[in-house]
Amino acid sequence: MTPADAKDWWLAAAALSSAFIPSAQAQDKPVTVPEKAGVVSGVQPGVKSTTIERVIYVGSDAYRGEKFVTDANGSLHILFMDQSSMTLGPNSELTIDEFVYDPNAKKGKIGVSLASGLLRVVGGQISKSNETTVKTASGTIGIRGGISTVEQNGNNTNATFLFGQQMRVSDNSGNTNTVTRPGFGSSLGSGGLGPTTRTDPNTLQSNLNQFSGNSGGSSNPQGPAAGGSSLVSTDSASSRLGSGGGGGGLSRDRVSSEVSTTLENNPLSTIRTTQNLDVVQNNARQLTPPVPVS
Repeated sequence: MTPADAKDWWLAAAALSSAFIPSAQAQDKPVTVPEKAGVVSGVQPGVKSTTIERVIYVGSDAYRGEKFVTDANGSLHILFMDQSSMTLGPNSELTIDEFVYDPNAKKGKIGVSLASGLLRVVGGQISKSNETTVKTASGTIGIRGGISTVEQNGNNTNATFLFGQQMRVSDNSGNTNTVTRPGFGSSLGSGGLGPTTRTDPNTLQSNLNQFSGNSGGSSNPQGPAAGGSSLVSTDSASSRLGSGGGGGGLSRDRVSSEVSTTLENNPLSTIRTTQNLDVVQNNARQLTPPVPVS
């Protein structure tokens, strides 16, 4: 399915607005307008909002307090107004708990809850000065200026740091691990906080495939969440955010194009290269013959 253009987004939004507001006015009740946090810039069939009864399409606004649920075929990409983005995998449930942003100061707060499933977070302007937080049943993950994945399965949480400044993993008792090495992460569960370890490359690849539509599911994805299309923000989606969104330079400002492309096209190779860099350098030293002294 071809993503809707800007005209279609505004027409759909107008139709939705007219569907909700008259009923409230007819009862002489004030209309409460939800606070907008971002816009849907990619979606596969099988996504619904349990907060607002509506169809989720490319260009839909995402609101503070809204809960999104995906089925086995669904995935969702949300571009926030500060240039952050989140991608929700299949069989997942995410709630936008908090979003506050001052576009002039480029500061604010982002907090979400992951009840189940898989989430990828790409930090934007807010995460440069304040962590983007993901709450789960077992604890909290804070992402600072980078990219991380969080998986929630029952009472078990697994978080992996992919790129950027750092990821902080804290259990409900306040114990914390700070991860700065790409491809490494920590787990949370009934036993509390586990040690920082390298995430199995095959597990990581399998998780990343779910974000790009390569785990089965629908063969006709829509928008940037689909396989073969960019999972980072598009210019057309950023224009939907208005003046606070940052305009056409949105994705380039958040993460350098080279790193974004590498992570997107071959993340496993990138992580293996980073993890094995010390080994490669050490082997090179051993293979290099000593220079004779005259």
